[in-house]
Order: sequence, then C-alpha cells, then structure tokens
Amino acid sequence: MGKIYRRDEWTLRSVEFINAGEKPVTFTGKSETPPWIEVEVQPATVMPEQKGEIKIKYNGLKKELYGFQSDKIIIHTDDDLLPAKEFTLYVTLEDYFVPPSPEEAVRAPQLRFAAYQFDFGAVAGGKTLRRDIVFTNTGKSDLEIRFVQGNCSCIQVSVSKNRLRPDESAVLNIDFNPEDRKGLQNKAVTIYSNDPQNPVQRITFTATVN
Repeated sequence: MGKIYRRDEWTLRSVEFINAGEKPVTFTGKSETPPWIEVEVQPATVMPEQKGEIKIKYNGLKKELYGFQSDKIIIHTDDDLLPAKEFTLYVTLEDYFVPPSPEEAVRAPQLRFAAYQFDFGAVAGGKTLRRDIVFTNTGKSDLEIRFVQGNCSCIQVSVSKNRLRPDESAVLNIDFNPEDRKGLQNKAVTIYSNDPQNPVQRITFTATVN
C-alpha cells in the first residue's frame, strides 16, 4: 500500500485480481484482518477470466507503530481448491504534519544529528559493534523522539532520552551484530520525531565483515 499516515481516518487502496479458474468464485463476506484493516471484495462473485477488486481500508493510527510494517489478510471464498485466500500487506507508517507557516516553523522543534552516516570499517563477524551519535533539539519547543527503527534484525537501537527541551542533547545508541554476514554491509536506522519539517530522518552506515 506504500506510505500511510498515522491519523484517525481510513486510507483506501484497491487491488485488482482475476479469476484464472474455470468456475465462478464467490466471496463469503468473511475475512480475517487486524482491527486497523477492513476489506471488501467487488463484485461478490467473479466469473472465470473476469476481474475483481479488493478494497482495503487502513487506519494508521490504530496500528500504534511507525515505519515498515506487514499484516496478514485472509479472505474466505467458496473456491473448492483454495477457499481461504491469504496475502500479506506491506505499508510504511509516518506521522502527517500540516506544513507550518514561517512563524510556526521558527517556534517548532528541530532534530539535528551530529552525523548522518558512518563506517565501522573492517570488522570480525559475531562481535557486536556500537556507535553512539549525539542529537540535539535546535528548535524553540520540546522535541519528541517517537520511534527508532533499524532496517535489519542485526540492528538494535535506543535513545538515552526521548523528550528534549530546546538546545538539549541526547544520544542515539546503534548496536550492529554482523552475525553470519560476510562482505560489505549497508544498513540504516530511521528516526521518527515531531519535527514538522523533517519528521523522518535516517542514519546510514557501512561495515565490511571479514
């Protein structure tokens, strides 16, 4: 579904499909979805070689998470061979901010990191590496770190403080475990905050695992 904003309203997407079988397929109206997803199939019965449409509604605020997420959906039909149609939905969840006026921008929080990329260099596999990066609220109101996420199970991230006053600093801790990886590694950490002009920021790093 691509990017979905975390707000208390439903985002609608549609997925087209085709009945590739030799018999009509009727959707029973029963589906299995998490509370933040609703699905509807049109038409209810799809004839052979005809197309149908799955309408998917997603409430990003109900998910209560940020970043890349996946959800399983099951739709029930009268298909003899495979009555339960299962697929995975992928989305990226971000906060939505109305573009601030010049006056509001001056008063807003601003997230700034001391570095946005670094290189661990040549490292041995199986040894966890750490890099600490200082970040500062250079704005005029309180900054809130809402979520931090690595793009790999080999990354663990945390912050020493998630709410900063103006001009206050804290530390982002990045732990990287090369595990069984070999060769050049390119990884990223994404930070979500209430900085209205840069709510999503990324720090990238590399390492060459021997």
